[in-house]
Amino acid sequence: MKIQDKTIELVKKISQYSESGKLVKSKDLLNELYRILNNDPLILMDSEYSFKMGNCLSLYIHYDMFEKEEKNIGLIHLSYLYYSRAIELFKEDKDKLFQIRKKRLLLFRLFDDFFTDSLINIYFSTTPSENREDYLEQRKQVLNRIPILQLTDIFFIEQDFENLGNDEFLLESANDIESEISIDKETVQEGIVIHKLLSKFILEEIEKDDLIY
Repeated sequence: MKIQDKTIELVKKISQYSESGKLVKSKDLLNELYRILNNDPLILMDSEYSFKMGNCLSLYIHYDMFEKEEKNIGLIHLSYLYYSRAIELFKEDKDKLFQIRKKRLLLFRLFDDFFTDSLINIYFSTTPSENREDYLEQRKQVLNRIPILQLTDIFFIEQDFENLGNDEFLLESANDIESEISIDKETVQEGIVIHKLLSKFILEEIEKDDLIY
């Protein structure tokens, strides 16, 4: 069996086991998947299983499989990259897009702090911090921009599903975010651009072998 086919089978089984609450079996297969990802983190990036791979990557954190924060951050970055690619691949499938954008939004709701350093590199690429005080100020500004990334996914879901499909998580998230920042053309456009730059940044880290996961 080709390694890509084996990876697809693993992803399918992990998805099945995690959905049915079979934790031990899920973890065993996640360990096997991790060995494959160590050799080729982008193995399913252009596959129709990119969305399911994004889900599997987030399970490493939900199951507390690794202690090192750097490794967990890298896995969430990989999950984000797979979700972002899945959005491109399934752009004509509104129902699938609903699920993918919701999952990507959930990453930022749960792990916004995991993205701060990468976003600092994007927003302040020409003015790197010279001391801790500068870094903390940049970090504060970036954390204030993360709701824009969340808002962008909410905006596009809302274009296809009235009242966000009456999804409780999405409605609560929208209320929280819109209390901090309003939806307008400029805000959504900034979100689109930053999502693209963030995906590019993570991909470049992988290509340079700088992403720890």
